[in-house]
Order: sequence, then C-alpha cells, then structure tokens
Amino acid sequence: MDRETGSTPFQEANTVGAERAQEGSGSEKTMGRQSASATCWSKQDALLLCVLVILGFTLRFAGMGYGLPSVFHPDETRQVLDALSMGQRLSPLPVDHTYPALHKYFLLVAYGGYYAVGMLLGWFHGPSDFAVHYFVDSSPFFWLGRLLSVVAGTGLGVVLFFVGRRLYTTATGWAAILFGMCMIHLVGHSQWALPDIFLAVACTVTLHYLFQYLDSPQVSNSVLASLWAGAAISIKYHGLFLLFPLLLTHVWVAVRDRSARSVVKPAAWGALALMASSLAGNLAWLFQYREIHQKFSELSQIGVLGISSRATYRPGMLSISIWFARELVRQELLLGAMLVAGILYAIYRHTVRDLLILSFLAVTLFALSGWGIRYLHLLVATFGVLCLLAARLCADLASRVPSAWRKWVMAFSCLAIISGSVVRVARLDSARSEPDTREIAVAWVTTHIPAGTRIAVDWFELGPQLPGAAPVAVSNPRATDYWENHIDASLKNAYFERVRDRTTYPLLSAMYATDQPHWPKEMPAAVVEKALRYPAIRHLYSRFNFYSLKQLKQQGAQYLVISSFAYCHFLLDDDARKTGLFDPSGIEDTLANNKQAASYQEDSFHGLLFYLVKNAREFYLPLLAGAKGSDFEQVYEVRPDGKNWGPIVKIFRLL
Repeated sequence: MDRETGSTPFQEANTVGAERAQEGSGSEKTMGRQSASATCWSKQDALLLCVLVILGFTLRFAGMGYGLPSVFHPDETRQVLDALSMGQRLSPLPVDHTYPALHKYFLLVAYGGYYAVGMLLGWFHGPSDFAVHYFVDSSPFFWLGRLLSVVAGTGLGVVLFFVGRRLYTTATGWAAILFGMCMIHLVGHSQWALPDIFLAVACTVTLHYLFQYLDSPQVSNSVLASLWAGAAISIKYHGLFLLFPLLLTHVWVAVRDRSARSVVKPAAWGALALMASSLAGNLAWLFQYREIHQKFSELSQIGVLGISSRATYRPGMLSISIWFARELVRQELLLGAMLVAGILYAIYRHTVRDLLILSFLAVTLFALSGWGIRYLHLLVATFGVLCLLAARLCADLASRVPSAWRKWVMAFSCLAIISGSVVRVARLDSARSEPDTREIAVAWVTTHIPAGTRIAVDWFELGPQLPGAAPVAVSNPRATDYWENHIDASLKNAYFERVRDRTTYPLLSAMYATDQPHWPKEMPAAVVEKALRYPAIRHLYSRFNFYSLKQLKQQGAQYLVISSFAYCHFLLDDDARKTGLFDPSGIEDTLANNKQAASYQEDSFHGLLFYLVKNAREFYLPLLAGAKGSDFEQVYEVRPDGKNWGPIVKIFRLL
C-alpha cells in the first residue's frame, strides 16, 4: 500500500486499486514498505493522538460512577463478587457460570493489587478486614473494576488507530480512532465492570493478526491470532464466532498458495495456542461440565424466549440484518449510518480482509437471528472492526477530493460524523452523574419509614437497594445465598459491628423461587407436559412466583416497593403504563424485546410462558389501578425525568 511519508493527520487516503492489488499478497517487500512508513511520526501526530486518547478517556470516565454505592447492573455484581470469592476460596473456578472467567481474573489481579497497596498504607489489617470493607462500602471495588473497562475501552481506540494505519492509510487510522473513541456503545460498555469491552478489544486484535497472517503466513502470526481468539472465548462465549474467520483464513492461504502443506504447521501451532488460551478462562468446563452445560442450555433458551408470551421478532438473517442496520442508525446517529455504509462498501469491495470481517459479522448475526431478545450491545464484539470499515470508507471518499482540500474535507467530515455521538454521550454521562430514581426512593424510605420496619421488594435486582440486614452488595438472591452459606460468622459479626448505627430494614422478597417449577392451577395439564421438556421454561416457572399481599402481610411486611423495570415485563403491550425495561446503555428499544399475549397461543414456543406472565401481571394490576385499594395505599412515587435516570418507583403501605 503506497504511503506518503511524513504526512499530516487525515491527509492520506486509500488508493482502492493499490489495496486490491497488494492485499493478502504475502509480499515481504510490501510488508517492509508498510513498516518503514509506520515509523514516520511527527510531534503533530503525537499531540493529536494524545488529545484523542484524553477525549476517549474523559467520555468514559465521566459516567463510570453511576449509582455507586448502589449497583444497578445485576451482571456487574455477579462479576465482582465472583472474582472476590476466588480469592476467598483460593480457587480459580468461578461459582457463577454465566460468563467465562478471564475477565474475573483481571478483576482478581486488580483487587489483589488494591489489597497489597491497602496493607502497605494501613487501610486494611488482613483478608477479613478487606472483606468487611467490601461489605460496608463496595464502591472502591466497582470503581476499580470500571476503571479497568475505561482503560480497555480507551485502549481499543488506540488499537484501531494503529491497525487502520498499518492495514490501510494514516487517514484511515485517524478516522478509526475518532470513531472508536466516540461510538456511544463503546463508551457505554467501558463504564461497567463487565467483560464486553475486553471482548471487543480481543476480537479486533484477532482479526488484525489474521490480516497479518494473510500478508505473511508465518507460524508467529497464526499463533498470535489464535491466542487472541482464545482470549476472546475466555472472556465471553461470543468469542466463539471468531472460529469461522480463523478457519477461513487458513483455507484462503492454502488455496491462494496452492499448497495445503504450507498451512499445516501454522494451523497446528495455532490450534494448540487456541486451545490453551481458550481454556484459560474456561477451566470450569473440565471440572463442572454438567452444571455449566445445563446453565448454557438454559441461557440459550432464555435468549430465544426472553420473558415474552408471544414472539418478538421474525427469525432469520434478513430480519436481523434489517434490524441491525436500523438500530445502528437510530442509536448511533450519523456514526451509525457511516458504520452501515462501511459494511455495504465492504460488500462492494469484497477483498479478502473485507470478507473475513463480514464473515465474523455474519456468523454473529446468524447466531442471534433466532433469539427473541435483540439488543445492539450483544454485537459489541464487532464494533471495533466496523469502525475500521467506516474509517476506510471515509478515507476512500476523501481520496476523490483534490489534494489541496483533502485533509480539511477528511477532518471536517469525521468531526461532523461523530458530533451527534459526542453530544449524546455527554448527555448520558450527565444523567449518570445524577441520582437514579432508585437512589431517590431509598433516601425517601430512610427519611419517612422507621428503621426496623419490614419492607417487601418486588424484584431486588431491578428495584431500589434498600439497606437491609445483609450488605447492599449482596442484596440480590444469588449474592444473598453466598452471604448466608459461604461467609464465615466472624466476618459477618465484624460487618454488623461496623454498621450498627446505620438505618436498616428487614427486607422480604415479594417474588419467591421454588426447587421445582410452580405450575399455576389454571395451566392445562397438556401445556404443563409440553413445558416440562424445556430447562429454561422449568427454570422460569421456578423463579417468577409472587406472594399475594395477604401473604406478605402475614410475613410481617408493612410496606411494598415496586419498580417499572420489574412490572413492565408482564404488562400487555397496549398498556400505557408499560414504559420500558432496564437498559444499561440508555438508548436501546427495550419494549421491542418484550411482547405479551392476551390469551394462550398454542402454536408458539413463547406461549408456554403465558400463564407465568398472567400470574405476575395479576399481582401488579391492582397496585397500578389506583393509589388506594382495600388492602394498600400508595404513599410515594418517583419518576425519571430528563435529569434523573431509572424506573418509576412506587411505595405502598399495606393495610
């Protein structure tokens, strides 16, 4: 690829014919020219790179404190608590198997460093004291976990710059880093202590080394691509979608070089590297295969079902492709339109690199095409390379402009493309810096309801995190079970001593779980027999059972707290009170993923959930019908507005 040495940012643009001629040639001479060009670096380049890194870091850092010390993302609590439990149990095997363990290892190393520094500075006096600090105030632990994500997200932008610069042109690199730093979903995923942004980094680097292998099919490039692919699999199971472009690359090289033997050694070493790095985060598969396989099957079926009693989307590649393009534009604005245009341009160009990226995207879309849940964040693994495609398109378009104007057209075009994204990110960060409605509700409760009053909560993970007997950090049922059954009594006593002056309430879950599915009485026997075939259906009918108000009062509850993030799961689609579900990004169309039928649909897999949803809806409808009933009265309500995020929270006194 021809490059001008010493070019200013945005000045270079791709030469389509040259790229087509040279891409995947494997020429050592070509690689030498690229490396020589890549070393040309001016002070202006370094300054601009620093400015963009600061921009990306600031956009991510500004919203990473959302909710703390409360934690409003259930998956985040799962990751942090499981990482800490590994240190407490001295075991590399996680307790929760929703995600592979590599991200938890990152957290574990960070917490180990935090503990070491704290011991040196006198913050902690031993492992037990460290654990008590977490239970008293978990904020530092979530801050640290989120900071890792901020660094990873900012680092992804830097990776995009160097990959775009090496594979295409310097102009492509500058556009790629700008898009990667400002893409709303990449910013949002960098603000949680979750594995998704690390997955995006691993997938982007994997494809980079696959491109390296195309240019120079050496063992080292194959091993590096495989190591990063295995790391992606160890971070999140979506990394498995990299296996197709990985295989396709070896096949292409063998066909191009007309020698299958030439790829045997690189492929063999790559396979060993892939297995080793894949196992790094999936050791539990060797020791707890049956348990993990059952969990995996349940999650796959829940992905198809959601909590919907009628189908949400039409399955198939055409349907999900249209949805994907539409949501990219709706959520990411002009940058989203550019990402879609980049995909179409890659289809038009269909170079080998394009086909590898498109195959990765296509396999990911295909895997999700049958799901009843479609959120754009499920495709975050592809966003890095999609930014590359969009950046390449920008550079190619700019190459058609006279050279005197080229750098200015490129610069202003890229700034215009990301302007809407930056404004939206700034608004989201501003909202995240304000109290959530659930925090406002907690403040009202602690001010107006006497300590020691028994309070029922409809869905702990989605509602206000009221101060109870157990730490707020373990308020969800899975974490509470860990607190009750795995935490030493002396540690609990130390915690209670620290918080003895705090206002607390004995909490009761209005939703209860059973060991076996709890089939509603009105559910026909034939439907029960059909539902028994599916692990996810059995799990959901064991999970979503509600006490009546009478039963709650019999257990001593004097107040009941409900949130719209909970009850909107069960309301009919035409109910005006159905306002939205939990959305960590703030821009997803959540209600499109929840559809409820007014009657049982025998010919639908989703129909098996009709009786579960109906029973849950009957619990909520009297509470939503009016401010007062025969056995309750509403005493408080808080709603989200332009300033405060969160659900509608309603608090009732039980009469």
